[in-house]
Amino acid sequence: MEEVPFAWQRMWTAGVTAQVESTQVPRERLLAVYDFLAGWFTSEGFRGCAFINSFAEVGGASGNITDIVRQHKKHFQTYLAQLADEAGAPASLAPQLVILAEGAITTAAIAASAEPARQARAAAEILIDVALQHSPGRGSR
Repeated sequence: MEEVPFAWQRMWTAGVTAQVESTQVPRERLLAVYDFLAGWFTSEGFRGCAFINSFAEVGGASGNITDIVRQHKKHFQTYLAQLADEAGAPASLAPQLVILAEGAITTAAIAASAEPARQARAAAEILIDVALQHSPGRGSR
């Protein structure tokens, strides 16, 4: 991933990247995102995504905060698009995986549980497998 400007974003990026880089199997690299989430959800002080929480608090009232949140979320989607491409999956897979991750983050913050990460990972496995099956000659990387 490229360099990121904010401390919280740097911590998030470092955590996700370390988990992803713990394997070289392209399909497992995509799923590692959800393994990272499961660990994060059980960490002390977890209260959800600081970017989502900030946006929820001020909404569109602060253009600067809105821009920062959008940049962070775009950065995450770009990273998942890179991982999906490396796995040989179509570009349409990345936004689907992002929605699963974002939904898991929000649900885990409310439920105070890592279960949403496990549920999102199970759904991601299905999406990835279907995407790879329907991507002729690309799923063998």
